[in-house]
Amino acid sequence: MNCRRFGAALVVSALCASNGGAAEQPVRPPSVAADAAPPAYAAHTPPTTSPHESDVSADDAPPAYATHGDARLAALIAEALDRSPRVREARALWQAALHRPTQAASLPDPMLMVTQHARSPETRVGPQTTLLSVTQQFPGFGKRDLRGRVAAKAAEAHEEIVRAQRAEVVRLVKHAYYDLGYVDRALTINREEEELLRHSEVLARSRYAQGF
Repeated sequence: MNCRRFGAALVVSALCASNGGAAEQPVRPPSVAADAAPPAYAAHTPPTTSPHESDVSADDAPPAYATHGDARLAALIAEALDRSPRVREARALWQAALHRPTQAASLPDPMLMVTQHARSPETRVGPQTTLLSVTQQFPGFGKRDLRGRVAAKAAEAHEEIVRAQRAEVVRLVKHAYYDLGYVDRALTINREEEELLRHSEVLARSRYAQGF
């Protein structure tokens, strides 16, 4: 009975540790999680690369995170990065920002106006029925180049946001993975200790029955 209470207390404490804030829990050694990972989360395979990732340099770069040779952890991180809505949103905003420098450095769109008079006004050259005009704005010297540079810097900022979102996803996956491995290992140790205590109980009963 004491063994079961001890085991239950150990499991509850482990589960509480896994449900705590991510900032309060240190990352466990990867060897513990790799050896103790249950089949429920070990059967994942790396997802296929999405078509929109082929033209994104941030995704084509080597991984900036360490998995310590754990293929299952690498597969989970790759799947989370591929499916994360925040990463997809940041990537889409970055791709849109990449097209803005060219637009910002271009001339404004010309404007074409057509005016149709209900009552034709009389002028020196006769009555006017329709007025056609074309206007084009020309910014000051150097303004278009500066606008292009500003837009290029904004695109670089969006690229850093993509990297930050990816790093946050990797951090969350690692914390969940190692916490789950810790809980699984704690349950395994708890079962082993329970078996040892049961064996000790059997030995103690046998010695007591023999009069020792």
